[in-house]
Amino acid sequence: MMRLNQKGMSVILAVATMLILGFIAAAAVGLLQNREISSGEELLSTQALFLAETGVEIAINEGLLPGPSTTYNYGDGNIDVRITSLGVLDGQTILQVDSTGTIGSINRQVRVKYRP
Repeated sequence: MMRLNQKGMSVILAVATMLILGFIAAAAVGLLQNREISSGEELLSTQALFLAETGVEIAINEGLLPGPSTTYNYGDGNIDVRITSLGVLDGQTILQVDSTGTIGSINRQVRVKYRP
C-alpha cells in the first residue's frame, strides 16, 4: 500500500512541476513580446525625432519666413514646420522654429531659436 501512495504522489508532483514550468514559459513569452513592442516604438520615436530635426535644418537652410506651418512628406513620415518671430534683440531678428516629426502615431518635437 505504501508503494501505491508513493506512485500517486509522484504523478501529482510531476503534474505540478509541469504546470509551474508552463507558467514560467508563458511569462517569458509575454515579456519577450512586450520587449519587441517597446523596441519597435523606440525605433519609431527615434525616426520621428530625426524627422523633426530635419525640419529645423530645412527651415534654417531654406530661410523660411514666419507664417503658417509648412508640411513635408518623407517616406512614411511627415514634418510640420512653423516659424515664429520672437522680436528683435541687439538689432537682429530672433526666429523660432517649431518642428514636429510624425511616424505612425508617434510625434517628436524640436524647438530652436536662432538669428538668421
